[in-house]
Amino acid sequence: MGEYFTSPAFKPIEQVEDDYKDLVRELPRFDGVAATNLLGGLLTLPQFDANQIRLETLLKLAHRHGRGKNVPTRKRLQHWLNHSLSGGSVRTAEDPPEDVFVANVMCGVGNMRVFTGTWENCDSLLQDAPVALNTLPRTNLVRSLMREAEALLLLSEETASCNDGLRVAGKPRNRFLFHRKQF
Repeated sequence: MGEYFTSPAFKPIEQVEDDYKDLVRELPRFDGVAATNLLGGLLTLPQFDANQIRLETLLKLAHRHGRGKNVPTRKRLQHWLNHSLSGGSVRTAEDPPEDVFVANVMCGVGNMRVFTGTWENCDSLLQDAPVALNTLPRTNLVRSLMREAEALLLLSEETASCNDGLRVAGKPRNRFLFHRKQF
């Protein structure tokens, strides 16, 4: 069986593809890297926190099937999110956020904000990584791993600062509407 899809209900990606065959047939005309970059950026916007399952679904399908040269437009993304993914298990799995949009992780360079996504308590699990690395002998490998972990946390902090790092997001949106300044 193929890679597992993280949501909804940990369905295998093949089952998700079967649920959205028309979308899967359309995606090969589009550049999967460009699509995933755009969708990844949308995942950092607090107003779409409650819609992360739909965004993640489209991101994973676009990455898996996007082989073309066309860059998806704002209108195309809206169509996919509002129409192609408007029904089925993905749409019904969306609910209001029950947790925070960003959380905090402490490391050697300070208090860093991380995006929680659809993962509950990911900040406490992530906090274990720098703590564990700090308990190991200071070898070159451990120092390198710590620098890489801190660099990723700094990247997340910088991304959060661009969005004012709101801690709690809003209610689910039935429709995605993107403004020119978001692209």
